[in-house]
Amino acid sequence: MGCNEQAVLKTLHYSALFHFPLTKDELWKFLLTEKQIPRKDFEEALGSLRDKVSIHDGYYCLAGNEITSTERKRRQIFSKAKLKVALQTCRYLAKIPTIVLIGVSGSVAVNNAKASDDIDIVVVTKKNTVFITRLIMLVILELIGKRRRRQAKHVSDKICLNLILDETVSSWPQAERDMYTAHEIVQCVPLFEREHMYERFLAANSWVEQFLPNAFAARHQKPEMKNDQKPYVVYIFRLLEPLARSLQLVFIRRHKTFEEVTSHRLVFFPYSYRPSFLRKLNLILKKAGLLTKL
Repeated sequence: MGCNEQAVLKTLHYSALFHFPLTKDELWKFLLTEKQIPRKDFEEALGSLRDKVSIHDGYYCLAGNEITSTERKRRQIFSKAKLKVALQTCRYLAKIPTIVLIGVSGSVAVNNAKASDDIDIVVVTKKNTVFITRLIMLVILELIGKRRRRQAKHVSDKICLNLILDETVSSWPQAERDMYTAHEIVQCVPLFEREHMYERFLAANSWVEQFLPNAFAARHQKPEMKNDQKPYVVYIFRLLEPLARSLQLVFIRRHKTFEEVTSHRLVFFPYSYRPSFLRKLNLILKKAGLLTKL
């Protein structure tokens, strides 16, 4: 079996863990390989794997996983509705002058959301404004009834602010640079930007190409952009940042588990799926004879 065929199978094993069959375009875009594979070579590799790869309703999966294609169609309907909610909410949040990028991540970004899922949002802010920006976002979300509260049981269509970075740390930490994080970055759907932050975000994370070299060749369309620069307002926000940080840290520390909280980076994941997911994937790939870097 050649490297191209192995790349196809690795990618389908990865997506199988999410019960997520792929279209042909998605399979090529998210191909797990160390170097970019031309579309022609990809098509040839895919054709040679007819006994291992199944096609059902236009979706590609490992042979025996065809039932997931039906579920994906259902989830695509839910995801489109949730993306519309995210766009509507984004119009309110984009009024905050310290926000330079808003994107949707998680299951909604890849059209794999269940009806009960919330909507994960990634936000990049101006330097030294993550806490004041988060505070204002929480107030806005509370006012429009879209805030996802901690320990809430019914979170469908609620907005989860699980990742807020300032522009100085938009490049991912070295220790977290793996195929899981690479997927999260390229799957993020940008909704709004200022100062060309989406392109800057991708450039700062060019290491993603070590795992998904085809992904940048098929990137998302550019988001809505504003050039309404208000440096004096940003300056005022920075003056309020220490107070906003002190107030929020009181509440954050009461419930802190796996969260990462620094002056420039707020990561609110109550449980980190990344390490356990990568261990599980490594075992599956070893068993299939498809060893790879994670």
